[in-house]
Amino acid sequence: MKTISLWQYTVCLVAIRFLLPIAIVLLLVLTGINLTNVGIPVLSAILAAAVAGRGVARSARHMPDWRELLTFACLATLIFFFVNYAAYVLLAWSEIGPISLYTLNDWHRTGQVIFLMGFLTTVAFVSNAVVFPLCIKAELRSLARKQQEVVDQ
Repeated sequence: MKTISLWQYTVCLVAIRFLLPIAIVLLLVLTGINLTNVGIPVLSAILAAAVAGRGVARSARHMPDWRELLTFACLATLIFFFVNYAAYVLLAWSEIGPISLYTLNDWHRTGQVIFLMGFLTTVAFVSNAVVFPLCIKAELRSLARKQQEVVDQ
């Protein structure tokens, strides 16, 4: 369960974390709608945990025990830290999104990046520890309902 869900989490997190800022910039350029303060790091952690939870429920067909859930939350938070930091650096370097390289350099110089990454990593851990099991439970209920409907017919 661990490797499959962590790979699925990583792929979803990278896709969401890198594509959302690009989509927001395109939306700003094309329509003038400004969505730069939508909480992309937090949203990407929540969506990736939800997708990974649904994938685990469909493949394992049972609820993992608390040790597996805690292991997933810790490892997924570590993955989130590296992906999020890489996203800040790469998107600032390529000048996509609201953060410029000058701002990122200023954050490093003043130490604000430590507090920012600490806050975002804490929020990601909580979302991984809460959203992942809730999505597994919801998907297992959905699968049980579908199976019950098939049996009833």
